Amino acid sequence: MAKVTIDDVARSAWESTRPDSAPTYENLTPEYRAKLIERAEAAIEGAYHEPSELFEVQVCQLADGRGRMQIGSEKGD
Repeated sequence: MAKVTIDDVARSAWESTRPDSAPTYENLTPEYRAKLIERAEAAIEGAYHEPSELFEVQVCQLADGRGRMQIGSEKGD
């Protein structure tokens, strides 16, 4: 099984928090996906002491295992 990556967490957080009018993760430009990954990394590293953006809150929940995944754990494909 593959390990959960920061890209997996960013994808899941984006898909669960994006507005209906926003593109899916796969349809985002590579530059925008890179910015989301940077935001996810910053959230995980604690750059946001009280994350207020839905995306960052979701990233923190996913990354620490309170959501459906945890970085470094096995994917349940």
